[in-house]
Amino acid sequence: MYLFFIFILIPLTHSIINLTTDANITGKSGTYNFIVEIMDKYGIILNDTQKYVDNGNNFAVLSFPSELLQKNKFNYSIRINDINDNLLFRKFNVQSKDYSGFNKGLNITKITDENANNNLIRINLTVVSEKSEIKANVTVALKYLADIISKTEEKILANGMQTISIIFDNETIKSTHYNGSFIVDYAIIGNKMFDFEQSTLLYNYEDFAKTPYIKSITDEKLDLDNNSMFDFLELNFTTNAKEPKQFAIQYSLYDNFNSFILNGSKTQLLNSGINNMQVLINGSKIYKAKVNGPYAINAILQSDNKTNDVFYKTDAIKQSFYTDYEMPLLPDLKVSLNAVFNKASKETNLTVNISNAGKIPVFNIFLDIFSNSTYKNSRTLDFLDKNGFKIYNFIIANSTNATLFTAIADFDNLVDEIDKSNNIANSLKPEIKLPNDMDDDGISDDSDALIGNEKSINTTIKNLTVIIGNISNLSKTFNGTLKINFFENNSKILELDYNFKIPLNLSNLMMSKQSNSSFGYTIIKGLKLNGSTKTIYVDRIDQSKSGVCIKDSGISLLSEISENCNGTNETKLECDAILKNSYKCTYNATIKKYKVEGLNHSGIKQIEYTGNAGSTASSESSSGNIGASNNANAQCTEKWECTLWSGCINNMESRACTDISKCGTSLSKPAESRACYEITIKEKNGEKSEENFKKTENAEKLLNNKNDAKERKKYSLPDITGYFLMPPEAANKSIGALIALVIVVAGVIAYFKFVSSKNL
Repeated sequence: MYLFFIFILIPLTHSIINLTTDANITGKSGTYNFIVEIMDKYGIILNDTQKYVDNGNNFAVLSFPSELLQKNKFNYSIRINDINDNLLFRKFNVQSKDYSGFNKGLNITKITDENANNNLIRINLTVVSEKSEIKANVTVALKYLADIISKTEEKILANGMQTISIIFDNETIKSTHYNGSFIVDYAIIGNKMFDFEQSTLLYNYEDFAKTPYIKSITDEKLDLDNNSMFDFLELNFTTNAKEPKQFAIQYSLYDNFNSFILNGSKTQLLNSGINNMQVLINGSKIYKAKVNGPYAINAILQSDNKTNDVFYKTDAIKQSFYTDYEMPLLPDLKVSLNAVFNKASKETNLTVNISNAGKIPVFNIFLDIFSNSTYKNSRTLDFLDKNGFKIYNFIIANSTNATLFTAIADFDNLVDEIDKSNNIANSLKPEIKLPNDMDDDGISDDSDALIGNEKSINTTIKNLTVIIGNISNLSKTFNGTLKINFFENNSKILELDYNFKIPLNLSNLMMSKQSNSSFGYTIIKGLKLNGSTKTIYVDRIDQSKSGVCIKDSGISLLSEISENCNGTNETKLECDAILKNSYKCTYNATIKKYKVEGLNHSGIKQIEYTGNAGSTASSESSSGNIGASNNANAQCTEKWECTLWSGCINNMESRACTDISKCGTSLSKPAESRACYEITIKEKNGEKSEENFKKTENAEKLLNNKNDAKERKKYSLPDITGYFLMPPEAANKSIGALIALVIVVAGVIAYFKFVSSKNL
């Protein structure tokens, strides 16, 4: 039996025309869509139809199966749209008649539940059906706490009263971790839903558990150093193992908004019965997530690569703030800035110092420098070790004494650090303690020939120390040529003679060596010795290898040394204490290191190599005929041909030289690199330089060709380790001061011509 709703369309000449401004469309016969929505007990039931209407056929009939309806009386709404789905008529909350006498189809009159020997829970539904042989899906949902479990089974319903049962198996009951009465929340038979709030008997999930499960999770907060901040979060997982076996527990921590905090796992051998698995979570990991509690735990118990149980506990950890846990080790960027204005030249010499005052290194640092007018600049720093620093110098033309300069590190907040407040500095509030002491060693930069200390060196080598002469305190004034030794845990790794006439900047030095490698290697970069050489010690990790491969060029990575030691500037050398091609390698059995001498640049790795057939491995104390190594090539005369010098890049120019005689030696090989410098038109308050000129032997000629330039020039010095540009002396406006300036410039050019010629 069906309910019928008959809707008589008002004649087209009446009120529908008044619902629209287009009388020509609504005033004609045509096809219309009729939609009716019934607001029943559990939601909305909708039906619609499309029909052609005119003056003689002006009604529509929509049918609803009464067996879908739960209520006897309800409200409904009506909508009428044209063929283009434009709304023409709408009416809400129309009240229906009472339809209590209509056929309900089927109904549930009773619900019971029972425990079947702790193997399952059976939910019994007493159903009255007015139809026979109906096949339908039957679903029952049980509610507990804030969760629901449900089961669906296909059933065949007969005519009349009958009992159908839905089974909840023991694993489903175990998964609830619930002890108490369930609530039968609802049942669905076919398309018809029945709402209930009926309680079941008392059930304990542990009675149904036939496989291992997590019984409970508790937590403790541990403050080991009594500083009122938790060092560890202790999680205790109480489990029930049905047999002795290796179990793994995987856990994840979330907040109540499902924001992930951390995860982890632990494997443990459990005995049969009740066990405890304890996990300690470092409190700094919770701090680093920066998510406040309370926290929820999701835990999975596994054995034999199968999941035994899943346990989720909301509000498991009621600790409210991540700041209650120990702060992790973090870097701390600090920016200081000093601006010196030259009134005569209208230039500002800007010095920016970025340092890491934190407890760990920091990577990928962005530094932005700008003024309150048009000047802006930026720098990127790949790595800054703890207690390390980097100094940048800028000369800004056409500035004023009132120009405000600002430097900001990590503007986009990409680095997690201890204190963000010291990431910014400006020229009105200089942060540097001593403007003339950039490395803060108490020595004025005017007389300081050593910039930085061991902590300024870019290295992963632990416990690195530096001894200059016999002095380990680097906050001293050094003069002349002195022996410098670098030690790792009192084991020497580098030695050299250095002339402190040119300042040495240790922040330019990069040192690395093997960590977990099967062979030894050492890489040194950033030391320019102006004609002298250095000696490097390499660990003999592989005792079967008796040689080294030398890459005598400025490299940063081990991968830049070829696999077969046959690349550019690479030399194979047997460690037999014999001088070959200006290099010598000697094995020291006492310290188990190779001593490699005669190096300019420094990239060395351990290889298997034996030179002349008659040579034998030698220790540090053995002596050899230094000239013997050249006997094989005594009759060969080297003849070198070189390419033109390259452009001036990073204050160096280079060329390639080839021995067309192919002697295999390099006794008379010309230099393949030399220092150079540039003349650069100065920046105009943020604008790019006008042009650059390569300067070598003809510096004076190019300078004379630029006598008509209206702007003063900036001279960049060679790339000398330890050099950084100091503020220029204030110039006088007088003609005498201008002449003195020309003399100084000429002296600088002559000096670097002299240095360049010596490097040749």
